[in-house]
Amino acid sequence: MKRTALVLTLSIVWSATACAQDIDKELAFAQIAAGPGLNSVLNIANRGTTTYTGSFNLFTMSADGSSSLAWNPTINGTATTNGQLAISIPAGNTQTLTITAPSLQVGFGTITPTGSSSTDDSSFLEGDLTYYFMSGQTVTDSVGVGPSAQIYLTSIPFDNFSNIALALANANSSASVQLTLYSDSGSVANQTLSMAQNAHVAKYLSEIFPGVQLTGGRLDILSQTYIYGIALTQAGSQFSSLPFDAANKMFNWTINFTPTSTTWTGTLNARLVGSLVDFHVTTLTKNGQPISEPDAYLSGTYINGVGTVMDYSEALNQIQYWTLSSFSLQPTNNGTVQIWSISPFAYLGQGQVTLVPAN
Repeated sequence: MKRTALVLTLSIVWSATACAQDIDKELAFAQIAAGPGLNSVLNIANRGTTTYTGSFNLFTMSADGSSSLAWNPTINGTATTNGQLAISIPAGNTQTLTITAPSLQVGFGTITPTGSSSTDDSSFLEGDLTYYFMSGQTVTDSVGVGPSAQIYLTSIPFDNFSNIALALANANSSASVQLTLYSDSGSVANQTLSMAQNAHVAKYLSEIFPGVQLTGGRLDILSQTYIYGIALTQAGSQFSSLPFDAANKMFNWTINFTPTSTTWTGTLNARLVGSLVDFHVTTLTKNGQPISEPDAYLSGTYINGVGTVMDYSEALNQIQYWTLSSFSLQPTNNGTVQIWSISPFAYLGQGQVTLVPAN
C-alpha cells in the first residue's frame, strides 16, 4: 500500500531532473582488453521502436600512466580513428563489436547518444561485454560482465586478496577515489587515487596495496563524483566477475521546522549508486515522541553532489520533498524539506534538514 501510494503521488511535485535517467541512453564498460590470445566482444541491443545512433568512445592511458589518450583498437576488422566509432542500431536489432589488437592493450569505453537519440525515448541501449581467452582460434575461457554502473559508494567482499583485479574509469570531471581495505578485524590500509577526466586504472589489489598480507576481507570504494568499475577474481588461469553493488549507508537526520519549532529526527538506510534506491526511514520521532510508522519509503536522484528525494508517509498522510544542496557521503549534509498533506492536498511548510553519516 505504501509503495503504491507513493507512485500515485510522485507526479504531484516530482522534478524532471529526478526522472532523467529512466531510459538507458548510455553504456559504459570500465575495462576493455585486447591482444594476442584475448578478445573483447561487446553485444549491444536497441529494443526501442526507432533507430539508435551514438558514438562508441574509447580511452587508454599513456605508457607512463600520466595522461589519457584516445584508444584505437581494431573493431570488426577495421582500425578505429580518434578513439571513436559511429553506432547505428535499427529498432529491435542487436550489434556485435569484436575488439582486437596486435599487442596487449587495455582501456575503457562509453557509448553516448547522438542526434535525435539524445532525447528520443523510443530508442535506447542494452548490452554486455565478454572477454574471450583464445589459443589460436579456440576459446579456452570466457568471462561476461554487464555495463558498469555509476559508482559513488560500493563494497566488494572477497575470499582471496591476491586474486582480485580491479579496473576503474572516470568519464566525469576529475575524481578523488578513496579505497579502503578491511580484514575481519577492521581497516587494514587506505589509498587515494586522483583520476583526471577519462583516466583509467587497472591493477591487482596487491599492486594498489603493496606489502599487505591478507586472505579474505572487503574493499570499499568511495568517490564524490561518479566513476565506473569492474572487478575480477582469478583462480589459476580462470577469471570470473565480481558485482559492483551499491553499498549500504546509514544517516542520522534532523529536520527543524520554523516558526513552530517542530523537530523530527530519524535514521535513514540507503543504497547509493547513480541514484538513491531503497532509501528507508528506520526510526522516526517528532518532538521526541516515536512515530507509529517509521519505515517510510524514499526514492530520488544523486547527481554531482545534489540530492533530490521524495518521502511518503501513509500514517502521517504526508509527502516530504527533500532537496540537499550539497550531498556528500562523509561530511554533514544540509538542505531543505517541503511538507505537503495528501488529502486535502496542501503545502504545510518548509524546514531545514541536516544529515550526518553514521557508518
